Amino acid sequence: MISTDAKILEEGSPVRARMEEYGNLFGELHIVVFSKKGALDARNAAGADEGKIKISRNTFAYPTNSSSKLFYVNDAVRIGASVIAAGLTAENSVITAQDPFETGIVGKKLSEKTGLPLHIQIHTDFHSPYFKKSILNRVRIALSKKTLPHARAVRAVSERIKASLSADIAAKTSVLPIFADVEAIKAAPIRADLRAKYPQFKKIVLIASRLTKEKGIRDAIDAFAGTAASYPDAGLVILGSGPEETSLKSKVRALGLDGKVAFESWAD
Repeated sequence: MISTDAKILEEGSPVRARMEEYGNLFGELHIVVFSKKGALDARNAAGADEGKIKISRNTFAYPTNSSSKLFYVNDAVRIGASVIAAGLTAENSVITAQDPFETGIVGKKLSEKTGLPLHIQIHTDFHSPYFKKSILNRVRIALSKKTLPHARAVRAVSERIKASLSADIAAKTSVLPIFADVEAIKAAPIRADLRAKYPQFKKIVLIASRLTKEKGIRDAIDAFAGTAASYPDAGLVILGSGPEETSLKSKVRALGLDGKVAFESWAD
């Protein structure tokens, strides 16, 4: 598995627990994770041995430990090739990439190099006009044109995304939505009381999300700013973590919303 989710490297994280569950479905699960140097601190290094973290008896994670994001792909290919050389073959193994972009390129290179079949997942509607706004995403669309034709099978999270694909790609695409255990969510005890923590807010708008560009949190802040004068007792609480955190906090300060917008750390 080629992944960009650094929370796999965090001991005790729900993402890491989910990887352990996935590992129960296979003989072995090896996960190469895009990460920068220093991402694997002492707290998260439990079970780590020479760049390999033992998550469970048969599930292992390998941080790329890259000096720059520019080296993620090359480092992941190098590590992946080493893992495959240790005994994985096309008869007993498959490569799965988290997306048809950077991780897809890693998967394609490894598949071409080793003969293992490639499986690619699509979680984002990259044909949406909103996705195409940034230069980086336009580069990613170009990458998808190289990776998806090489995939033996494709997984999309919705019928809408499958319908947006070309006929030859759609023909080998299965739709598997992201699983959510709704009953477990309903039954989970409430452990936080936002009204008690923020008594100054008569109305609370809550965003619980990864802090990434595609989640549109900047737009939500702009919308909230536009209504702040009409609802002086309202507050916006943003719960989550991600690469956009510093930028979003700067935006809040620039809009003069320091007392109206609160950030809470990522939580289980």
